[in-house]
Amino acid sequence: MSDSDLRLLPPELAQLSVNDREIALPYPQGLVAIDHLEKTGVRLLGWEALLSSRHGESPYRLLQGSGDLSGLDKATAADVTRRQIEASLKDPYYTSDEPTAELYFVITVDAA
Repeated sequence: MSDSDLRLLPPELAQLSVNDREIALPYPQGLVAIDHLEKTGVRLLGWEALLSSRHGESPYRLLQGSGDLSGLDKATAADVTRRQIEASLKDPYYTSDEPTAELYFVITVDAA
């Protein structure tokens, strides 16, 4: 990534990212970003979940996501990403007892 992946998104969506270089959006804005990226021909390489907490020693905890999707065609990678993110919302692994914790989805792309 030579510069920010956020340039691939519309400005109103990019400004919601909790990272100034990577696409890291809450649900459902993450799904909106996936739709936009797919429509503009950007290849999705994978996703991870970021659990943000305002209290405690570790303000951010990165959680496993999809793994490498680079072997899939663009449409399939986008579909897999959507389905996995939707499924993660029901999985206790992606939750926290911290009342201020927020879940974000870091979407990795091949912007070349």
